[in-house]
Amino acid sequence: MGTDPLGLRALDRSSRVAETFRRFGRHNEVGVREGEGLSMATVTFRAIRGGSAWAVFAAAALALGGCSSKAAAPASSCVPVANGCAGVPDGDVCGGDTCTDGVACASVVAVSDDASLAAAAGQAASGSCIALRAGSYAGVVLPGGVSLLGKGASSVTIGSVEAKAGSGAVIRGMSIGSGGLLLDDDVVAARVDSVRVAGTLGNGITLGVRGAATIESVWLDHVGWGSSTTTPAGQGYAIYASGAASLTVQKTRVTDSAGPGLWLQSCKDGCACATPTSVTATGIIIEGSQLVGASLSGVKGSLQDVSVASTTPFWKSGEQGGGVSIAQCSDVTTTALHVSNNQLYGLLIDHSSAQIGDASTPQGIIIEGNQAYGVWVQNIGQWASGLQAVSLSGAVVRGNSGVGIGVDGGSRGIIIEGSSVEGTAMKSMPVSIGQGAQGQNDVGDGLSWMQGSQLVIKSLALSGNARAGALFAGQWGGGSSANLQLGDGNAHGIIIEGVDASSTPPGLQSVDPSQITRSANFAFPAALGPAAPVAMN
Repeated sequence: MGTDPLGLRALDRSSRVAETFRRFGRHNEVGVREGEGLSMATVTFRAIRGGSAWAVFAAAALALGGCSSKAAAPASSCVPVANGCAGVPDGDVCGGDTCTDGVACASVVAVSDDASLAAAAGQAASGSCIALRAGSYAGVVLPGGVSLLGKGASSVTIGSVEAKAGSGAVIRGMSIGSGGLLLDDDVVAARVDSVRVAGTLGNGITLGVRGAATIESVWLDHVGWGSSTTTPAGQGYAIYASGAASLTVQKTRVTDSAGPGLWLQSCKDGCACATPTSVTATGIIIEGSQLVGASLSGVKGSLQDVSVASTTPFWKSGEQGGGVSIAQCSDVTTTALHVSNNQLYGLLIDHSSAQIGDASTPQGIIIEGNQAYGVWVQNIGQWASGLQAVSLSGAVVRGNSGVGIGVDGGSRGIIIEGSSVEGTAMKSMPVSIGQGAQGQNDVGDGLSWMQGSQLVIKSLALSGNARAGALFAGQWGGGSSANLQLGDGNAHGIIIEGVDASSTPPGLQSVDPSQITRSANFAFPAALGPAAPVAMN
């Protein structure tokens, strides 16, 4: 548990704060003013989108050494994103003794203690509202369609909330503790707004089968940790939905969960689901999760203005530690995604369709600092419902280890355009050593193009990669083309192995032969890809 996956322990306290704030890279410019002998660092950032003024945050020195020491969460949870801020806004939702503004209530009952809350819940009918006065409450089970409204997350705390099947419930303006929030099967048209969920023993927010909900301006902090700051109490998905009809997540922040930050699956085998879960995620920050930052299995939807950073392996098993996984016949679109400093991969696309980025939006996709793979694409092709395809456009893939972009599993229909891979560092990784055998070897390739895969690369710049700008490991698939721009600093420009010496991938005929290294016998073992994450046990 005492690992230092980001290599931050050697940095001074102010530098650790600055490195932490790098996760906002695409949206913000960061500066740090240091004072000799100070235990605080003043961190400044300016939102690039929207042109907001400089904001100044006094950030306490962070202990980022892994699970062994969890830093206290900042007083304010709201972090700038393109459409506002992710997390719970400061202050109460509205003034007055209770707060029902903006919610259509057939009737309102105000409560101030556990006894009156239990009585109100026992008599409430669908469409009615229970208004919580400032204070602490043990927990409540709400009848279907009943709303629970507090003044704000800093004024109202409650141990747990469960909403039974029904339509139109609103859960707003409170902090929820160890029991988390459960939206039962068949809870539809539900809304969770301005809520903090912290220190749960299990999941943070669970959406049941056939459910439909919107989560907005929510902060999920230390899910699965209980009251401990050193060892998780169990395991917890910050946001979990399996078999739901639809989920919209907006302006929401997840920090330090003892499990995945966002886990969405349509059914146990996503490719066999009758109807995929519809998902829309906008303005999301996920940082410090375990196993995987965001896992999408068998779903259809979009990720926009999403940042996933600093995922570590699951504390119980040591497995995974990836950023974003799109798997099991999902179909996902994103034009604004930042994935950084995750311990395994940045972005994994497995047996799915995905449109990642837009050629008209350069640097809309940034994948950086991940410790084994930047982007890995595998098993893309045909399935029962049609052809799959993956496009990667306007992407900056930089400073990852092992592999910048890898394509494997006989994938077809892969298009890369207007993208770059730079600064891929050496990493000891599982590799293929021929004839189905596996081994371990140092790898540092900008592009890893595995045997049988079919890619159309319209433009990809490669520079500063520790082993090869591009590795062609075996015969490429028919219909492939490779328009590669080789920059400085690649130890080998292009390595082509396992094919006849007269064979050259289409598009590379104009490359200076001195930039090409050939090997008939796979002298440069190619990295093997990661598996998609599976649910925690």
